[in-house]
Amino acid sequence: WVGGARATPDNVTVVPVAPLPAGFTLGSDGSVNMAAGILVGRHTFSYRICSRTNPANCDDAEVSITVNGYAISAVNDQASVSFAAGASSVVNVLANDKFGALPATTATVQITQLSSTHPGVSLNLATGLVNVAAGTSNGPHSLIYRICERANPANCAQASVTLSAYTIDAVNDTWRL
Repeated sequence: WVGGARATPDNVTVVPVAPLPAGFTLGSDGSVNMAAGILVGRHTFSYRICSRTNPANCDDAEVSITVNGYAISAVNDQASVSFAAGASSVVNVLANDKFGALPATTATVQITQLSSTHPGVSLNLATGLVNVAAGTSNGPHSLIYRICERANPANCAQASVTLSAYTIDAVNDTWRL
């Protein structure tokens, strides 16, 4: 407020008191802008408004912004495969993962393979599909992966994929002749 009137760009100037946190800008209209990729947490800075008619008449205030990350949920997966034949898309790890309330996608999360119990079991980082090379020894095999928010790479979750061989189930037959 300035002289009983709401502060506007017409009656005050707005400037930061000290350098703003990385990724934040302060507009001349008092708007605070935030770049993508700001870390989750509380960010504060001070600003000063001064009367345009009396530039010596100033006051400082503090802005506090809390950046919340999306809840990321990576859910363990299981699939069966013929290790002898191999497969290029056994299961998509993102199929049951969540980014906030929506399904996780390669547009919203980045996938990283953390480990695998066999070099023939791998994760396509561009699609989320688990691949098994032909001739991979019979399992079970597993891999561990992590998904992280693209706009906030510190916001992550991890899960595992367990692969087992197709089961063979021979069932007795009865014939009446």
